[in-house]
Amino acid sequence: MADDVAADFGVQPTFSRLFLKSPSLAYKVYFGPTHTCHYRLLGHGASEVAWQHAHKFYDYLFPDDISSKMRKLSWHVVMGSLLAAGAYIIQANWQTLAQLWS
Repeated sequence: MADDVAADFGVQPTFSRLFLKSPSLAYKVYFGPTHTCHYRLLGHGASEVAWQHAHKFYDYLFPDDISSKMRKLSWHVVMGSLLAAGAYIIQANWQTLAQLWS
């Protein structure tokens, strides 16, 4: 309902327009909950205060330290998986590899 009214007034935030201005905020607005500051980011009545408030609100919901920890964790999981797969391949084909080296 609120999105329909916002579209009628021309203040409905679109992902593409937000992405051009602030990619990180566009992601947070798209995947986060709706907030009143959404409707003051673009269009009639847009303000810098709304941008500051949106950044503050979504930074509280999506702290950067959590996302950086998740990136580090995923890097460790990928590297560990590659090492485990390599060890399995070597262990499974040990005799074939020994013949190649001799």
